[in-house]
Amino acid sequence: MGDALLQDLWFHQADDVVIEDIDTNDESVVIRARTQRLQAACPSCGALSGCVHSH
Repeated sequence: MGDALLQDLWFHQADDVVIEDIDTNDESVVIRARTQRLQAACPSCGALSGCVHSH
């Protein structure tokens, strides 16, 4: 399955998402993705940040 197809199927509602790697085996599919944005809003507090500031 190509990156473009995965982008369309699973990330069609997310802007600026880049698929970096796809790893598959008999039991799972692992997709490593990231945003192209320099900053994003924290889903908890709404603060803009260029790195993870909480878990």
